[in-house]
Amino acid sequence: MVKKNDKLVVSRRDFLKTAGALGLLATAGSSIPLSIFSTSCAQGQPAGSQVLTLNLGTEPESIDPNLSSWATSRSVILRCFEGLLGFNKDLSLKTVIASQIPTTGNGGISADGKTYTFKLNTKVTWSDGKKVTAGDFVYSIKRMLNPTYAAEYASFYYDIVGAQDYNGAADKDAATQASLKAAVGVKAIDDATLEIKLAQPRPTFLSLMALWPVYPVREDVITAHGTTWTEAGTYLGNGPWKLTEWVHQDHFTFEPNTNYWGTKPKLTKITYKIITDQNAAWAAYLNG
Repeated sequence: MVKKNDKLVVSRRDFLKTAGALGLLATAGSSIPLSIFSTSCAQGQPAGSQVLTLNLGTEPESIDPNLSSWATSRSVILRCFEGLLGFNKDLSLKTVIASQIPTTGNGGISADGKTYTFKLNTKVTWSDGKKVTAGDFVYSIKRMLNPTYAAEYASFYYDIVGAQDYNGAADKDAATQASLKAAVGVKAIDDATLEIKLAQPRPTFLSLMALWPVYPVREDVITAHGTTWTEAGTYLGNGPWKLTEWVHQDHFTFEPNTNYWGTKPKLTKITYKIITDQNAAWAAYLNG
């Protein structure tokens, strides 16, 4: 990584090495490490504008966390959203919004392995300053299972009580769908406590809860804006970055989320260019 015209750019060699590493991480549900974008500096804020420009390659089909695939969509989603849990560099689990990793020892997993209780960090907010609550997760998980959307990874969560029945109810009437939705085993005990009941034990369930399809999303924002909620200005998340510009088929622009509860990014802006031709991308790099 080098600096040109006061911008950080990635060399072709480093880009290819990173792309190879990301291909391996994708199999474990990870993406570009957040540390690349938010690592703290022992000397404080570095001098200069600290702008990073990368080539995303292709435009994502969707950047809706509940509905997106693992490809380029994740590079946008993981800038702006965070979930209950995440992955360390060795792919072990770490807490993010959850205040602790549920275990049988701390009461987060029941003795029969079928009830998970997540305690939320009460400092976590959305980019507009509103608190992230357990209800946001309930809404998100049930929305991801909504048969209308045919979310790609809904089947990953079929161990949740009622999940498969609800997700498979596309041919049912509205009243039946509503009943099946209500029966899904996801409940907010209070604003800071999320309970999920499984039909049978699933040893890998915590890893699934670290993936983006079950990141929280805001019901009021989606209700107000419908399918356009993912556009810049209404793409409201809880991560360290805000999407401030999306010129379709050209670029994304991200700026730091001033209401972020965690360590603030040191970069001042990230731009994802959308250049599908590799020769054109290389020429753009050479031109700064």
